[in-house]
Amino acid sequence: MPRFFSSCLLAAVLATSAPTASAQTLTTEIFLRGLYNPVALRQPPGEQRIFILSELSGVRVVDNGVLQPMRYLDLAQEVSGSIERVLGFEFHPDYVNNGRMWVSYMDATNTTHVVEYRRDPNDPNRADKAGGVHLFGPTLQPTNIHNWYDMHFGPDGMLYLGFGDGGGFDDPNGYAQDLTVTYGKILRIDVNTGVQGTYAIPPDNPFVGTPGAAPEVWHYGVRSPWRFSFDRLTGDFWLGDVGQATWEEIDFVPAGVSGVNFGWRCREGAHCTGLSNCASCPDPGATEPVVEYPHTAGRCAVIGGYVYRGAAMPRLQGTYFYGDFCSGRIWTLEYDGTTVSNFVERTSELDPGDEGVISLVTGFGEDASGELYVFDRAGGEVWKIVEEGCDVTAYCSAGANTVGSGASISGGGCPSVSGNDFSLRCTGLPANQYGLFFYGNHRSNTPFGQGTLCVGGSSGIFRLKPPVQSSGTGRVERALELTTPPADAGAGQILVGSTWFFQFWYRDPGLGFNLSNGLAVTFEP
Repeated sequence: MPRFFSSCLLAAVLATSAPTASAQTLTTEIFLRGLYNPVALRQPPGEQRIFILSELSGVRVVDNGVLQPMRYLDLAQEVSGSIERVLGFEFHPDYVNNGRMWVSYMDATNTTHVVEYRRDPNDPNRADKAGGVHLFGPTLQPTNIHNWYDMHFGPDGMLYLGFGDGGGFDDPNGYAQDLTVTYGKILRIDVNTGVQGTYAIPPDNPFVGTPGAAPEVWHYGVRSPWRFSFDRLTGDFWLGDVGQATWEEIDFVPAGVSGVNFGWRCREGAHCTGLSNCASCPDPGATEPVVEYPHTAGRCAVIGGYVYRGAAMPRLQGTYFYGDFCSGRIWTLEYDGTTVSNFVERTSELDPGDEGVISLVTGFGEDASGELYVFDRAGGEVWKIVEEGCDVTAYCSAGANTVGSGASISGGGCPSVSGNDFSLRCTGLPANQYGLFFYGNHRSNTPFGQGTLCVGGSSGIFRLKPPVQSSGTGRVERALELTTPPADAGAGQILVGSTWFFQFWYRDPGLGFNLSNGLAVTFEP
């Protein structure tokens, strides 16, 4: 898979150490209060309800914004006295019809359990706890930390599970690099066997047929994979792997790539640990983190998040959110598989202000619409990430092109006339093709080329010259410079309070030319 070369990694490290300033365009609004250490959120497809995992007690239901008084799955007694309690859960993609879900937890004897439950047939707000069947375990663990954590269904319908290295300083048993055990791994299994509590090994798992290797293993070399996720658009894999004493890291694997070694215990972040049996560090076969940061300024444990794919904040499409537990800091970045861009610290933006404070970030959540949430352990709160003061809306439809269903236009920064930091972006383009952003003062819906002309103008349509060329990954971006023509004078001048409509025209080999969808932007002071 592509490696993230040292020069780019250094830039990412420096960026994390020296946060970039940005316009105040995001904020958080309270979604829920009064939970005991919320750590995960799920909303199965077709469900109006949202389910939230409390580390101390189990699964709770939020129905129409109201926390239901009865727990969906009460595990408070089972985890009483343990160090790591209820840490992961997931619902089957067809939960609405089959009522299946899985939970991982550890009891006071350091025994871990991964259990499949079914929805109570007599009460949709309760799980059938008595009917739970173990998928893994019960298993007595070597220590009371770094055991079962996150779980997600991937875009391929398989269930992925994160399993820590079993604890102990420096992974003393070398489990993370040992393919014969499931410690320190990301596992991939098929639970669609028709029998509760069972699974099959997908035949395309990377170590199927390797003598002695655990066939469940999908990736390896992780220490404490507290939270991972899949980009719901691309299927790319993102991981926040908690470091030991010095470095935290965010890892990335393109969709469909398997058998990746993230380097622990020979490496923490991008740094060799110097431990035994690690003579080849840096290992050319191990993947580099996308970004890392040191244990300075109160930072201690990375909290992996999600790539934003919702509709409410179109300019943030493709932006990855992650945070740090101890410091409560939150960052965003974009990554094209090679280069980190648009790295921004969002901590001050996402400060709720008079509504409260986010001080101990324990996780992020993604609802069925792709909107994002962040959890605070200190206040037992769930906060929804929303846009503040930026009116940017995608509209119209894009024409299918030679590489996919169409190109998508979005914005970056805030459309502030005085701030002058707004940019236009377009993704999903054919690679290495020329195109042009343009705008007008009203919407249109006219067939044009292979797409639809979404922009009109009573005083004309204004081109943003010069043309730009798409990258090898089919992406372009250009700043909307409000101090040069046509945006600063005459009929195309962009003024405070005005709404303009933007689109991207591009060459589409074999088809002639094509158009993205449209973007409506209202400009602020």
